[in-house]
Parts: sequence; structure tokens; C-alpha cells
Amino acid sequence: MIFTTFVIAGLNTVKGKANAWLEARTTAAQREVIHKIAGEGFAFAQTAFKQAGGERKLQEALQYASLRLTEQGIVVSATELQAAIEKAYLDYEAIQTPITPQTGVVTVEPKISIEEASQAAAKEADLVWLQSLMISWYKPRQR
Repeated sequence: MIFTTFVIAGLNTVKGKANAWLEARTTAAQREVIHKIAGEGFAFAQTAFKQAGGERKLQEALQYASLRLTEQGIVVSATELQAAIEKAYLDYEAIQTPITPQTGVVTVEPKISIEEASQAAAKEADLVWLQSLMISWYKPRQR
């Protein structure tokens, strides 16, 4: 149980570093879209490739997210995209096994299925993209 706590704490440290690295290289609106699409990619790989290993799922998630971001005109490096997908994985894992100070690691049933999470992430990514498009469209023109 103590080992699991240390592992999860280490994963949270990596998650923080991945977020900081990504934030330093993108705008706030782009980061939001990147994280939403990375979450979509993770959910897609988890559901469509249930029997595949972790590396295959990561490659499928990278391919999916890269295509979606390219469609929206957002360019990120493979490393940035992988960091965002790994963050989505860590967020998902944190929901599945929350840590409490009193009891250590507690296993609980997921609140929503991966399919529901995938659908919600897809809808939210589309809304974020639309909002960023509207903001850029309605910006006051410089004279």
C-alpha cells in the first residue's frame, strides 16, 4: 500500500512537469483544445483497442489527436502531444483510484464509463474550438 502511494505521488509529479512544459509553449486557448483532444485520443484508444498493450494504445491516441489538431490548425510537437495524452491517462487513473490521507489508496468503481468520457471530451473539444474561433473572429481590428 505504501509503494502504491509513492508510485501515484511520482505520477502526479510527472503530470505537473508535463503541464508546465506544455503551458510554456502554447496559448491558453490552444492548451485547452490540446488537452481536450488528448483526452479524446486517450478515450478512443482505451475503447477501440481494449486488447492492445499500452504502447499500441499510446500510438493510436497520438495518431488520433494529431489528426484532430491538424484539422483545427494547431501544430504541436510529438513530445507535447504525448505529454498531454499521458496527462489524460493520469487524470483518468486518479479518478479511478483516489488517494485519501487517512486511508492511503482506495479502490472505487468508475463514476462514468470510458465511452461516456470519450463522448463528453469530443463535445467539449468542439465547443472549445468554436469558442476560440469566435474570439479570434470578433477581436477588435487594429487600425
